[in-house]
Order: sequence, then structure tokens, then C-alpha cells
Amino acid sequence: MTKKEIFLLAAMIFSCVAPVSQAGASILYKKYLVANYGGVEILCEPYIVRKDDSVIKLLREKGEISANDFPEFFRIFQSINPRISDINLIRQNDEIYIPLKKLTPNSLPGQSTGVVSIPLVSLTSFGEMLEAHTEEHIIKEGDNVSGIIDEYFQPSSPEEEKRGLNLFKKLNPEITSLDQISSGEKIVVPKASIKTQPWFKSMYETKGSPHPEKKAVQKIEEQPLLKKSPSPLQSAEPPPMEKFASLVGGKIYKTGQYFIPKPDGGVHKIDLSKDPMIDVEGGGKVLFCENYESITDSDKTAIKKAMPDTSIIDADKTDTVEGIIDSMASASVLRKPGAPVILNSDNALIEIMPEWLFVPGRTNSEKKVFLTPLADDSKKSHAFFIDYLKHVKGVLLKEMSGGKKDTKEPQKDYFVDETETVTFSVQSQLYANLSIALGYSYSENAQHSIAMDDGQYTDITADTIYSPDGQIFVLADSELSQDNIKALKESGIRVLEFPEQNSEETDFSESTISHFLEMLGCKTHINPNLKILTTRSGDPYVTIKPAGVHARTPRNTEYIITKGKFASPVTAALQQAGIKTVILSFNSFY
Repeated sequence: MTKKEIFLLAAMIFSCVAPVSQAGASILYKKYLVANYGGVEILCEPYIVRKDDSVIKLLREKGEISANDFPEFFRIFQSINPRISDINLIRQNDEIYIPLKKLTPNSLPGQSTGVVSIPLVSLTSFGEMLEAHTEEHIIKEGDNVSGIIDEYFQPSSPEEEKRGLNLFKKLNPEITSLDQISSGEKIVVPKASIKTQPWFKSMYETKGSPHPEKKAVQKIEEQPLLKKSPSPLQSAEPPPMEKFASLVGGKIYKTGQYFIPKPDGGVHKIDLSKDPMIDVEGGGKVLFCENYESITDSDKTAIKKAMPDTSIIDADKTDTVEGIIDSMASASVLRKPGAPVILNSDNALIEIMPEWLFVPGRTNSEKKVFLTPLADDSKKSHAFFIDYLKHVKGVLLKEMSGGKKDTKEPQKDYFVDETETVTFSVQSQLYANLSIALGYSYSENAQHSIAMDDGQYTDITADTIYSPDGQIFVLADSELSQDNIKALKESGIRVLEFPEQNSEETDFSESTISHFLEMLGCKTHINPNLKILTTRSGDPYVTIKPAGVHARTPRNTEYIITKGKFASPVTAALQQAGIKTVILSFNSFY
């Protein structure tokens, strides 16, 4: 193949990612994430960890932050990758975000959206790059496309196999049918080395629809599109099967055929255009059979043997999403959970009680898949929280929103942490700084002019807290006389009196904090159950039980006052529910 032909193929290959034309040159753009760390916007590169990657070496080579200040870089890395608790335990295929550089406001187009596109490689030089990772092959007797791709491209997963097939088609546009290749014909094949190139993943920013697993298939035949009147699968409103797959984040197979070998030497054929299949991440596959009654026990045994992670379901009630759920429940693919699942997290417990629990076809699945209907999109969990449960706790939340769509900007998988830290060394500092963190004002040695019984005025000096609605609270200490306390109370000023405490000790127990906040007019609960998410019926769905005091101020703002830091995704979930976190930090040198 000539270089000119390679250049032409390069242009054809990248037509699928919509390159932008500038001054006659085609440019491939890659998406980067913009995260917020300490009020500074950080440009981050999404990266999939590869085999034999040296993580520390990889991070040191990426961007100006690591080059200038690696300790700071490492702190930023941990903040935007909360599920990575130990950098030495990053595994192959883990997706991480690598902080590259600090950005000034509005320095990149689209920066405010949290995602920016940056030129990756010019197609004017891409032909030569592509040529280095392809090889010419002459077809021999007995060759088939799948075997050739396995030999040269060496896919390690069904998804990679699909990418290799997609790339092969674009490298050989003259081949109109993959089943019709002839001996002596020259073809161009992608080599395994192409997968290591930084631009390779960008070619597949949007994943294609999956194809059946290779081990269960003797031959896959793509079905031609019908040219008759539009079928339900082609209507503007998504058909129930596709809608359900979308709701649970699953993938639907609706074209092609499976040929399942049977013990007696025969073959059982599955036509996916009639019997669609849904693949739910972590929950196995579900095959909906139109003529369920006609499938023999030997057919079911053959299917289970060829695809052990697949459940076979009667498709009789699949004309509605509710019917699909009923069918799956009848076949025990979905079950009502008997009790909530309780997960340990830093200084908190997470309790999840979904509507349905997926029971995967595979018996060795370590992940739990939960399905819950929500009133509308605004009730969905924070993406950061869902990601944490998935990667750290092995729980996949699939939330179905059948109501109105949320018009707000889609959530990002990071958040701006609004946690307040209250540092103190003595009791008065605790009360002063905590009240400020909760939106009150504080004045040390404030003067109050009080009318006495004899008609005279006296000035009383005391540490004072002011609520947002104008109420005044005086902190009574040993220097405030009983007469002054009485005068302040009679004038309408609230006086906060506390039991005598050892002046050398600072009491910041939950009971003391709760008592102080109650005197400020807050409603409090110690170690509360916070029902942050509810189902469509209003029942609790996700409950977080943090260690600490929950306070609701007179203005209905909510806080958790705690002595220990929560996992960042838990803080994000609380924050999304309108509950801010305040951490108490005792410092004897403060």
C-alpha cells in the first residue's frame, strides 16, 4: 500500500470523530476534564492504566504540575481520584485522571463546562503514524477475518475485538462483506502496537454497540435493515426494550445471530432481531425469547453452557417497561431485597434499600446491581458517589427516572468540596468558630447598653453571637455577674450558660455540641439517619449515617458537625442533598 493510499485511509478512519478543519488541515481533538481543586481549575487527562505501566514514572512524566511540585501534584491527584486509596494498587484498565496544569479562568474554550477539547494530532502527519502500525497480509486458503484480527491485532476483550473489526473495515473499504475474502487477495491489517498509541482511544470516544461474545458464536450474520414501514424499534419514542436498557445503563443486542452448539451435534440458532438480549453491567445478560415455550430443556442447557452468564426470559410481556420488570421478577432475575445493604465508609455508614436487586446469571459475580425508580432526573445520585460505590464498594446503582427530565447542567464526576474546618484549643474558640461556620456572626467583648431597674443604663461587655435573623446570644463566662446575666435576660437578650468546666479541658463531645446548638435555636440529632435519596414512592433509598451531630438552623440550612473526615464521595452525596460538613479540629497550639 502506498503512502498516498495510507493518507487517504487515515482521513477515512477519522471521519467518524468529526475532525475540525482549520486553514485546510484536519485536526483530531481529544477531550480533557477540568477539575476544581482549592478554587483553582486544573486541566486533567483521562487515562487508562496499561499493562506494565510504572505509575509513579507515568505521573512524573505528565504535565507541568508534577515537574514543578510533585508533592502538590500528588495531593491534587488523590483529590480528583478519590477511589484510588493507594497509588501502588492501581491496576491495569483502571481509569484515572492525571492533573496536567493549572488554568487561569476562561483560558480554554468551553472551560466553564468542565470538559474541553484540545488538538491531539494533525491528520497531515497521521498517515505515516498509521502506516507504522499496520501490515499487509495476503489471504491464504482457510483464512477468515476474525482469525486474522486475532493474529495481528491481538484483542484482549470483546470490546477490543469490535474495535479491531471496525478498524479493519476502514482500512479495507473495498471489502463489502467480511465473509467474502479470496485467496491471494491483499489486505491491510491493524497491528497490536496501534493500541498503545495515545490517539487510539480517542478514535473510540463513543463506544459502538457490542456484539455477542466470541466463544458462544460459530458465525455472526448482520441482519439487513428492513425497508418496510417503521417498526417499533424505529419509532421516535424508544421501544420498551431499548428504554429499559437505557434506564439501567445496559447494552442491547438486537442484530445478528448466535449459533449455539448442542451436545447432539445440532445447532440452536438465536436471532437477535426477534429475541433481543440486554447486557447489564455486573448483572449478566438477559435473553428475551419470543417463542419461549418452544425452547427445549436441551436448548436451554446448551445456551447456559455456551453463555453461562445469561438468563432466559419469556418475552410475552415486553410491550412496556413495567412488563419487562415483571417478567424479570417472575424469572428471579430481579428480586425484592430482604434487607438493606449496609456499607462501611470513613466515619459513616451507607445504607441502600433499592426497589430491585439484580441476580446475575453468572454465579461468580462479586458486584451487586441495584435498580430503583426515581421521581425525576433531579433525584439521581451524584456521579462521584455512584463511581465510589461501584469501584470501591462493588455496588452498581442503576437509577430509573421515568418522570420529567432535569434541565440543570449534567453532574460532573467531581465536586467543589464545601467542607468547613473549625479549629480551636479552648471552649470559647470552639463556640465562636463553630457558630461562624454555621452562618452566625461572632463578636468578642461586644458592648451591650442595658436599662437597669433604677432607670439608669449600664454597659455590659461579653462575647456575643448574632443569628442571621438578628437574635443576640451572649456567652456567659465566669466574669459575667449574676446581676448582669439577669439584666441581659430581662432586656430580651439570650444568655448561654454552661455547666462549669475544667478550664484546662475543652469539651467537644457530641452532647456538648448538640446542647450548644440547641441553645442557638437549631434542631439537632446525634449520629443521625440522613435519608438523602428517595424512590418514586417516597420511601428511603439511600441513607447515610454519619458519626456526629446533624443540625438544622432556624433558616433550614443543614450541617453535619463531625470529628473525622468522610470519604469525599460521601461528602459529595451529602452536599448534593443540601447538607454541608463541618469538621471539628482540636489544636492545643491554636
